[in-house]
Amino acid sequence: MTPVGEPRAWRAAGVLALVLAIVLGTCIRIRTATGDANFDTEHSAGLLKSDPGLLFYLTERVVDAGGGVPADFRADPRIEHPALTDIPATYTVGQEFLVAWAAPFFGAGVPLHMVALWLMAACAALAVVGVYGLSFELTRSSAWASFAALLYLILPANYRTIGFILVREDLSLPLFAIHLWLLARAVRVGTVPAFALAGAALGAALATWHAMTFFVAIEAAVFFFWFLRTGENPFTERAPRALLAVTALFTLAVPALFAKQALLSLPMQLAFALLAAAILGRTRPRGARTAIAFAAWAALFGVSYALSRALDAGAGDFSHVFRLLLAKVRHLGVLPADPTAIPFESRLLWQGPFATLALDHAVASMRLGLLLALPAFARAARTWGLGKGPRGEAWIAALAAFGLGAAWLVQRVFVLPGLVLPVVAAVFIGRRSGAATERRAQGRTLVLGSALAALVLWQVIGFGTWLRDLRISWYEPAVRQAELATLVRELPRFVPEGAAVAGDFMTSTAILAQTGRPIVLQPKWETRASRRRVEQFLTTFFHESPAVLRRMLLEEYDCRYLLVDRGAMLMSRYVAGLRAGEPLRPGTAAERFLSQDPGVLAGVPGFRLLWRSPPELVQTNGRPSDFYRLYALEE
Repeated sequence: MTPVGEPRAWRAAGVLALVLAIVLGTCIRIRTATGDANFDTEHSAGLLKSDPGLLFYLTERVVDAGGGVPADFRADPRIEHPALTDIPATYTVGQEFLVAWAAPFFGAGVPLHMVALWLMAACAALAVVGVYGLSFELTRSSAWASFAALLYLILPANYRTIGFILVREDLSLPLFAIHLWLLARAVRVGTVPAFALAGAALGAALATWHAMTFFVAIEAAVFFFWFLRTGENPFTERAPRALLAVTALFTLAVPALFAKQALLSLPMQLAFALLAAAILGRTRPRGARTAIAFAAWAALFGVSYALSRALDAGAGDFSHVFRLLLAKVRHLGVLPADPTAIPFESRLLWQGPFATLALDHAVASMRLGLLLALPAFARAARTWGLGKGPRGEAWIAALAAFGLGAAWLVQRVFVLPGLVLPVVAAVFIGRRSGAATERRAQGRTLVLGSALAALVLWQVIGFGTWLRDLRISWYEPAVRQAELATLVRELPRFVPEGAAVAGDFMTSTAILAQTGRPIVLQPKWETRASRRRVEQFLTTFFHESPAVLRRMLLEEYDCRYLLVDRGAMLMSRYVAGLRAGEPLRPGTAAERFLSQDPGVLAGVPGFRLLWRSPPELVQTNGRPSDFYRLYALEE
């Protein structure tokens, strides 16, 4: 390991390696996305649905406002018709403005979805800055920081969002990575400005992705458990309190964080509990300080719970996540055969990126990262067991270990160990290499270096193979993209401007983004009210008659148009409470609207069939695909 005072040439080479990693990471993301056979670089009509469709709509609104705040940003009438949506209080906006501001520099001929793809690829690649910086702070070596950056670059786990165009974590996760680097730097220099800067990066990460709260909760838990194990409290000193103060300011100033009572969220509860122990227990025994921390945590949890119940919002809006985690622990990560065994909110969330992490997927995505980190985990466990040792190494290993545990419950969290494991590996191997060098064990150093080079080459080859074979499942099957493009092109002929369309939350945002027609359901279930809408719609569709569905749409949502996506609705059977393989119940709206019999589809009382995916458009395995059918509700 290079000494603290390493030559400037080494530092310059490290910076060059970092810049190269950013460029390569950006190019890998762009080239892989645009090289996919189902990705359209000219037209976005068939690509945008679910979350990316909603974020694209928000971006279009900012573009239309000249890069400023749209006039009805605090009362949007289209996202959840007929209710008005306070966008900055409901969603963690941020990247929409970046894309809107960047669009003019790309020229009028460049499609907005390509601007978003390129810019978000660059933003996502900036996470390597945090990896490099954190590794450098913990090793004081540009060489080992460069190794961590390289390892981060060649792990498939760090490319989860390739091709999604707009996803929140592409901006928020790099900010969190930079926060970890700045925090390690602040611990080293010990000044108020350094901790305030780390807090600003953390606040920005929280402000741009709701899910970041749970990543920060893992970070806060590491420091809280270290306090319980050793009695060391980061807030005993004044400087670290600047981090908490700046983060708290973000939770009060950012509408989305304020609406979710982020000031009283789990990570803030843990941080304030440590602060209380530091202030009130300064001269008290360790046991008393621990008791004060737990008492403060209990009080803050009680206040948060009471407020969420009283307001039917705030922290309670995350109830679906907590219920999902409880359900996964109860059922050992296996989705129960009986859907009624878990609450609707858990069924709704237990899919896609919130599925349980499969072991083979974890190994394929992180093989060298896991392999190199295993001995580091063993050393960190010893440090935690003794309550003393290299704290930075122990903390970062614990963050990775906690992240792996959380990723088993929720696959999406796998990006956290993907971010941190390269640092863990670099720090551990760097220390062992440095120790060998100090003992002049040149033979051992040579063997270690050769083995490491061989392992990296093995990972590079595996990563190249993974990239070569990668198919973006989000855009499969190809027939679906073609039908979706046709749908959004045809729909304005039948649905007048300003008229709302009810449909599943996947396809609805495509309608919103491409036609501007209001929708009833949207895919961001970060409020209880939104989840209740989804539950009511799916329950009525699968368990009630078309007449009941029609009455609900007219009376409760003032909606006179219904879009049925056969593929999406069939995939929602379990969420609606039907067992796998269970037939659709006779007389229900599902039985009628999911039929492929033209006579049945055209003969639903109270509904007039306006348009159906043309069977001659495309064929799948020799059969018409027929995903979409559009209805008008008759008076």
